[in-house]
Amino acid sequence: MLVPLCQLSRTPPFSRPNHDGAAELRRDQVPRSRLVVLLCWGLCTAGMHSTSTAESSTERGAEVRSIAGRVVDVLRGESWTVHHCDRQPSVRIDKYAGYRVTLRQTWREYTDVPQQKAEVQPAGPFKLRHADWQFVLFPDESGKAGLTAATRDRLMAHITWDESPSRYHNRSVFMGRGLGYLWFSRATLFDQEWVRSNFDLQGGDDRIPLLTDGLTIDDEGAMTSNSCQHALAKYGDEALPYIRAAIDRAGNEKCWRVIGSLAFIRTTHATEMLLELYDRPDKELHQAAVYALVHQPYRADAKRAYVDMIRNAERVDRVASACAAAVTFQWTEALPILETRISQPRSVRELRFTVAAQRALRAEPVPPGFDEAERAIWRLSGSDPAPDVVAASEKAKQFLVQSSDEQLANLVTLSLLDFTTKGQDEPVREYGRQILRERPRETTVQFLRDLLRRLPDAEQETVRRALEELTQ
Repeated sequence: MLVPLCQLSRTPPFSRPNHDGAAELRRDQVPRSRLVVLLCWGLCTAGMHSTSTAESSTERGAEVRSIAGRVVDVLRGESWTVHHCDRQPSVRIDKYAGYRVTLRQTWREYTDVPQQKAEVQPAGPFKLRHADWQFVLFPDESGKAGLTAATRDRLMAHITWDESPSRYHNRSVFMGRGLGYLWFSRATLFDQEWVRSNFDLQGGDDRIPLLTDGLTIDDEGAMTSNSCQHALAKYGDEALPYIRAAIDRAGNEKCWRVIGSLAFIRTTHATEMLLELYDRPDKELHQAAVYALVHQPYRADAKRAYVDMIRNAERVDRVASACAAAVTFQWTEALPILETRISQPRSVRELRFTVAAQRALRAEPVPPGFDEAERAIWRLSGSDPAPDVVAASEKAKQFLVQSSDEQLANLVTLSLLDFTTKGQDEPVREYGRQILRERPRETTVQFLRDLLRRLPDAEQETVRRALEELTQ
């Protein structure tokens, strides 16, 4: 006789209390019919639960694969593919069951890299290289409270990561919550930051300290450091305390990378911080601040630093940037400083920038054509220049020979005489000599002698050679 299941849930009259005070049923006191029903009911319930769990896990696995595909789509142009994705959870830690995902990036590494003058091999020997990006995604059941620090640490400590070769620094990070999952990952800091931003993952390991730490990491091509500089920019002033702390920790070699991140934070407080570093007596800190300040767009609030660079900077590129900033903001008060520097130039090359800035601030801008002519002649440095390149160079030469702007024409000519490249620099220098000989001789000699008197001894060689070319 079958017994209704509702009756089985009641405590039978022949039961006895167990140690917890609950009723315990003695097997020898249960009628056989009831034992059969209990057994069948238990097996049925367990089977239904097992089937339901398996189906739920399979559905989750399909969902995780879909998420993995979306991550690949976000990493467009980076040749990532889904290499592995769990159908069933394989990472079990306490009550958490996680799905392991591996993305793979593959590239060719040529073993016979052609040198500059060697014949290029269209299909040289190569090795296939790869790097893996590993994820573990746990279904997020943490509710509004989120994941506690203790649980995060326990999960992170018990997740095992496969050893994978990588050209760049990899780190294990809790990336946050999103799309119904807790995201754990081992990959580069900059790739993780990209995915966290694109999927709007919430919580997770603090992103600013991670990126600030990345500024001092050494890997191939300083990839992590350079990428973290740009990634920090969106955090603005919020990143400044972390950057300041990193400057204090970094040695002289790495302080450049840390301070360099301020180049991309365009806030008033970041500019104030750069000016403070610019004023430091420590040469490394000062030069690192200069490096950040010369990045465009220039900062109007850093006027005193740019004007000081025009007066004192030794490197030509720093002088050029400071002059560009003065022209951008029309700082006419820089004119006396420019005049002094032009009267006592530290090199021929810097005169190209100081003279151009002086003219622009006087509302007498450099006429067009000089920079274009110089670049046209530079193209002769390539091997076996094409006829159109030669024709453009001839046109540029005639422009410089016939120009009535003696100062600029002679400065460009001196620049061509001093041209240096990894390619063939002699054709460019020869054009410089031709222009020098074809320009008005008397005024050119006078210009060169005047310039020679003003230059420091170490910078006189090119001008001396030009004078010899005209006076022999």
